[in-house]
Amino acid sequence: MKSPTSPPFFQAIHICLQTLETPQRTRSLGEATRPQFPILEQHVNGKPLIYLDNSATSQKPNEVIQAMDHYYGPAGYNSNVHRGVHHLSSKATAAYEQARDKIAKFINARSSREIVFVKNATEGLNLIANTWGTKNIKEGDEVSFVIQGLQVKSNFWHVMANDQLCIAS
Repeated sequence: MKSPTSPPFFQAIHICLQTLETPQRTRSLGEATRPQFPILEQHVNGKPLIYLDNSATSQKPNEVIQAMDHYYGPAGYNSNVHRGVHHLSSKATAAYEQARDKIAKFINARSSREIVFVKNATEGLNLIANTWGTKNIKEGDEVSFVIQGLQVKSNFWHVMANDQLCIAS
């Protein structure tokens, strides 16, 4: 059962967990979640589409598509966050901060100011390297790189290690 105050993502998780158990047998996570992703209704060479390129683009469940439709739709608030004083910008900023507050509560953060939104994992890792790394890693420290099987678009940790005169391994 959906709660009208829950964000769409958490509603989708709740629905997914409810559908995992059936009287006959326990369904797989894939069986339970697949119907929530409309793009996965497609077939390729006569077989259901399987999409594994999530590092490039993640497919969206119905709840996210509905939230995006609302954001861009007639009653929406497509505008700059924290950059305008007009009506749409105020609505966008309020929604953005509400999402930050909900996530902070969900992960038990001390403050919503601890929540930082980034566009992807690479940007997040670079942000960590650029802020925490340059402040805490000192000359002579050893920096190990264990990134295997991932497409990494930045070598910021290597650059930072060289700048700090660290030993990179």
